[in-house]
Amino acid sequence: MYRRSILILFIIATVINQVLPQSESPEDSIIRDKILEYSTIGYENAEYNLNLDTAEYYLKRALELQYSAANYPIDSRVANNHISLASVERKIYNTTEALKNLNIAEEILQKTDPNNLLFTNIYHNKGNLYKAKNDLFRTKEYYEYALDFSIKNGYVNTPNFPHILSNYINLLFELGENQLAQKKLEELNIDDLDVSPLVEMRIHLTKATTYARLDMYDNALYHFNEAKQIIESQQNSEINNHKISYFFHLIDFYTFYQEYDKALSECNKALTFIESLNPASTKNREIYRSNIIYGAASILYNQRNYDRALILVNRGIAALDKFFDE
Repeated sequence: MYRRSILILFIIATVINQVLPQSESPEDSIIRDKILEYSTIGYENAEYNLNLDTAEYYLKRALELQYSAANYPIDSRVANNHISLASVERKIYNTTEALKNLNIAEEILQKTDPNNLLFTNIYHNKGNLYKAKNDLFRTKEYYEYALDFSIKNGYVNTPNFPHILSNYINLLFELGENQLAQKKLEELNIDDLDVSPLVEMRIHLTKATTYARLDMYDNALYHFNEAKQIIESQQNSEINNHKISYFFHLIDFYTFYQEYDKALSECNKALTFIESLNPASTKNREIYRSNIIYGAASILYNQRNYDRALILVNRGIAALDKFFDE
């Protein structure tokens, strides 16, 4: 998944555009603006799953212009569009084309900027593609490339780093390498990392969920509490999705340990928080709400409170029906 990190990389690419030499001809400036327009349309349609056909069309148009335009270098901006196009191809299950675009992006960057942040996306997304092909050992190989590259080049303070780490740890569990998962997490000392509060919070969540799976209850709860403190200290809209993710993980944690009353309490807190969000500015608000309702219904089912569970399920279905109708 490329969530958020692609947007940041896209902004970086845009900035690079803006600092190109001012001596270029007006025709080149017009082409650059058109490339940016096509790239933006393609990215937004891919990122929010608005229309993958539209995303594919505009990203390919942007690449056609980039390769055909005079005085336009084949650099990280071109690589970034290949990575975005690979994301679209992955979503439509065209694994071969997705890998082809990632390979092209990698070749471009190896020639022009071998330490570029985009390599973390390339390696991570190659890992995701091999995972879709059920080639778990190559998946592991590319996740490790992404992590090693991030650490070596000082890219741990990026939104993508905790996501790569989480996918890698989950893969180790899938491969039965539980001890290695614990070792990797313990080697990652958050106090030694110069990271933003949000990245730190996501690393705490990864540690919490990992320790829970290792049946290390106290360690898991410690990291959940650390994540909670960071969330409560942040007063900005960027924290909203992270807070919802925190609730999802904590509810799963209490459910796993059959502490159903605590899990239901967190469901209620999550619903109250989601209801407080502005529906116009929070994408997928109704989806988040329905997921929490389903989680609460599952807990009630486990408690054999079938009537109440059915009421919640029906409420969630009705809300989703309305959401999709709109």
